Amino acid sequence: MAHRNPLSSAQRRAERLREAMKRPEVSPAPFGTSPLKAERAALTGRPPFGTLFVHSFTGRCAMRLDAIPRARLLGLLGLLGSTGLLACNEVASSDTIPAPEPLKIAPDAAPYPKGPYGVAKGSTIANYAFKGFINPIVDSSALQPIVFNDFYNPHADDSAYQPESPELDDRLYAKGSLFGEGRPRPRALLINVAAVWCGPCNEEAKSTFPGKYAKYKPCGGEFFLELAESAIMGEPASQKNLTSWGKKFKVDYPIALDPTYQLASVFDANAYPGNMIVDPRTMTVVSVVAGVPSEAFWQKFEEIIDDPECLAKN
Repeated sequence: MAHRNPLSSAQRRAERLREAMKRPEVSPAPFGTSPLKAERAALTGRPPFGTLFVHSFTGRCAMRLDAIPRARLLGLLGLLGSTGLLACNEVASSDTIPAPEPLKIAPDAAPYPKGPYGVAKGSTIANYAFKGFINPIVDSSALQPIVFNDFYNPHADDSAYQPESPELDDRLYAKGSLFGEGRPRPRALLINVAAVWCGPCNEEAKSTFPGKYAKYKPCGGEFFLELAESAIMGEPASQKNLTSWGKKFKVDYPIALDPTYQLASVFDANAYPGNMIVDPRTMTVVSVVAGVPSEAFWQKFEEIIDDPECLAKN
């Protein structure tokens, strides 16, 4: 559940600034904009940290937290982080989430749906490439390549599909796959974007995802978590952060880094966590939520899995 009241005064200040910015001579004045923050702003097309920001599709929540004076921000983060309420819970409409410019697209070594690509509901998500751990519990010694093509499952429900041989069945991971030879590809994919500093992200990983994954994994549900930022807001997460995250929450689903904010740019800045449902049959975005999702989000995930008998057993 999202907590909104502590940000109300800041939101009113942001609203006044937004009105003022309609005058060309007025512009936001960020404090302490570092080269890293400036680089991220250039990559994502968003203002650097320290700039006042109003959530584009709610107009009242998920304001950029660094717009608040530093002293007040520290107190607010402590309050909300300790209670697990630092986030918004809103579904973005198709015209409010800008499509990121993919900085690195995985090579076309295997079939993948053709573009145009986007990140809004109904769009096809691009074949992004990452480095991370496919199953941190099993192996987190070295970063492994992960691409969205690994989750693509075009014949999941195709009763007419008849591969020439079991080895060529694209519903299963092929020989040599780091996901495990012969394992079924997913029927539904959750993409989660998190940050170490984010209280609700930690709470999701601790209390929500273990039970949900245990229920959905046997039925074809797969999770992919991208750890975007470290314990310092605006600083990309490191391999050490990723390793610690996997161990802390005993993660047994794929997790990865995104130092160039390929996927983090899908969600409004600092509106962590971000959650997205993708249908692996077409790699189509089904739902996007900035903040902790409601139960309706998980019901949609079950609809994409489309295996009531299996879900009833778990």
